Amino acid sequence: MKKIFSIIALVALTFAGCSKADVDTITATMEGTRTVSITLVGADDTATRTTLSNDSSLTWCEGDQIAYFIDKGTRQVATVNADGTFNISLDAEAHTVRVNYPVVTDPAYNNAQYYTYPNALSTTQTQPTLGVFEGKNLPFLGSVAVAAGEEPTSVKATYAIKSGAVMSFLIKCDNTQYLTETLTSLVLTADGKPTYTVILPNDKTIADAVGKKIYCVIEKGTYSNLLVTLNTTTASYRCSTDLATKNGGTIATGDHDSFSLKIDKSETVHRASAGLSIKVGTGELTDWNGTTEGAQAAGLTSGALLGTDAEPVVVKIVTGGVTTMTNA
Repeated sequence: MKKIFSIIALVALTFAGCSKADVDTITATMEGTRTVSITLVGADDTATRTTLSNDSSLTWCEGDQIAYFIDKGTRQVATVNADGTFNISLDAEAHTVRVNYPVVTDPAYNNAQYYTYPNALSTTQTQPTLGVFEGKNLPFLGSVAVAAGEEPTSVKATYAIKSGAVMSFLIKCDNTQYLTETLTSLVLTADGKPTYTVILPNDKTIADAVGKKIYCVIEKGTYSNLLVTLNTTTASYRCSTDLATKNGGTIATGDHDSFSLKIDKSETVHRASAGLSIKVGTGELTDWNGTTEGAQAAGLTSGALLGTDAEPVVVKIVTGGVTTMTNA
């Protein structure tokens, strides 16, 4: 197992990429008399930029946003600089500033307080760019006490991962017949655990993914029978992992486990083929790929009346993995 970051020393950003929250910056409503510059750091006072592995790093990007809360006030949003700093306005009193990443885009939480603001790990995640970790999938929390005073000041807000461990899957495929298949999602399942789904860009193929990683964030815990399935518009490829062999199946907050997912060595659990399937009544579906022989094998002849009002014929048309069911 590759330990690439500690529990308390990770900024939940992107692996060599950026993650921008799609919300507008909200100007602080407090009457400000001094500017406070806040720098986000880990509990060991590490810098924001952290090397994770030979090919990955976590870093803020210009334009990234973070939610913050002054005492028991409602949510406000700040834009973080590349060095992990952002500025707010405070009066001369002492305050506690809490931070939350990522910013929740649901407007229902625009006026939420810190303790009611969502920060749970989502079981449905997105990876807009192959090979680039989406930071919004890994929530973190932080806080800082700002002493009373009237002069501008700088403080450090200590952050920690709320929950979650990263799993990455390096895509490999030597069989050229699979390379043109369009990606849809990657799904993780395990005994007694939630199903985690990573939505992939719908304009990319297996060929685009080869040599790149797909990332999924899961809750800490012990996992048995951990399976990963890569779905395309044509097929589903399922692989088991050697997680139990690597570390007894136990995943801690802040862990990062890496695996290789070799498409042509996986179990193909579904493959659609272009053609026509006809089901009469309660009989089994019989595939007919445009051949008279296939139709005759099902006891059907050209021009025959199929089904009744009580038992209609169901025609299953499969083209490139897209299935349409029609009652005839």
